Amino acid sequence: MVVLSGIGLAAYHPEAARTANYVAAENKATAMSLFGIGGQAGFAIGPLLTTSLLIWLGLKGTLVLAFPAILVGIFLAFQVPHFSLYMKSAAKKTGPAQHAEQDEWAPFLRLSGVVFCRSIIFYALNTFIPLYWINVLHQSNAAGGTALTILFTAGVIGNLIGGRLADTFGLRTVIRGAFSGLIIILPLFVWTQNVLVATLLLVVIGLIHFMTYSPLVVMGQMYLPNHVGLASGVTFGLAVTIGGVTSPLLGLIADHHGIRAALWCVAFLPVLAIGLALTLPHPRKETLATR
Repeated sequence: MVVLSGIGLAAYHPEAARTANYVAAENKATAMSLFGIGGQAGFAIGPLLTTSLLIWLGLKGTLVLAFPAILVGIFLAFQVPHFSLYMKSAAKKTGPAQHAEQDEWAPFLRLSGVVFCRSIIFYALNTFIPLYWINVLHQSNAAGGTALTILFTAGVIGNLIGGRLADTFGLRTVIRGAFSGLIIILPLFVWTQNVLVATLLLVVIGLIHFMTYSPLVVMGQMYLPNHVGLASGVTFGLAVTIGGVTSPLLGLIADHHGIRAALWCVAFLPVLAIGLALTLPHPRKETLATR
């Protein structure tokens, strides 16, 4: 199911992300952070809503979640055709000059490695935070769902801050700074067994981790100005697939060695991410825009 979801995102999100890229003008990271709010808010509200439905109505209560999905599907069916109109309009304004720009494939591949590290961390947290709260910190099921809501609520705020900072100080600066912070915060989070401290660290993780969302997507689009759809497909859809595929492997580790062991496996991924991020050059498009 996760792989299919990734394929679906790879098919839909490039179209939407290209539209966001074209209509964003100069503040692309800010615009992309606004673009991501909907999905991130869904991650924040979803655990709280789902946990409440399960507690009140049992498994049958999850059928209620079909209604918003159906409504959004109907809405998108009418909105997606407008994306092509935006891109055609943007193509007329930019003209052939856009296609004269050179794609930077080697940096994009390294950037993809950073995106995959971020995705694995994201899905590990999404999968194991409720279990960690229940089985390690000995909290209730409702508290486990609330922990996810706290993480993603902080993530929405971090996403907005990250977009603004990236447009002000540069994409690479925000990416490197955020992953540098995670190098310290993630091990501290896995190490602590105090609920209050864990909750405070969870807020910081949400803020920092989601600050990288829009800078990574926009940087990928800048590296491949002639293949913005492909860049969006990798940073959105393929990233979801990679993160989802690793979740069962981490689950296997959790089954044999405990949930903390699974989280320790991803706690050091920011080291790899920052190593790759340090090799990333300024995208030519970003350099030209700042002159």
